Amino acid sequence: MKFLVFTFPNEDGLKTPPPAAGFDAQTDWFRQRLADGILDCAYHGDNRAVFIFNAASLEQLETLIAAIPLADRMQSKIEPLIDLFEHTERISGYLKGLETSRGR
Repeated sequence: MKFLVFTFPNEDGLKTPPPAAGFDAQTDWFRQRLADGILDCAYHGDNRAVFIFNAASLEQLETLIAAIPLADRMQSKIEPLIDLFEHTERISGYLKGLETSRGR
């Protein structure tokens, strides 16, 4: 499965900057996850990082996120993703079913 993940500093992360070594370890962790295909992409937005993660389940994703260096200084928002065209096929089928049931 693919997941859209936003990470951003928690209260502790906002109060004091992280140690440089921890920040570098975190950057290396993300580079490795890109290299091994766990991450499709990684970006930075306004006070947050944005990723597409690949994981078998939400539980596996949560385990991955917990392994991020400096994870104790961040919070995250997770959104499961599905292929756009798989989604549009479902919606189209639903709409066609509505039309059929209404006699159109």
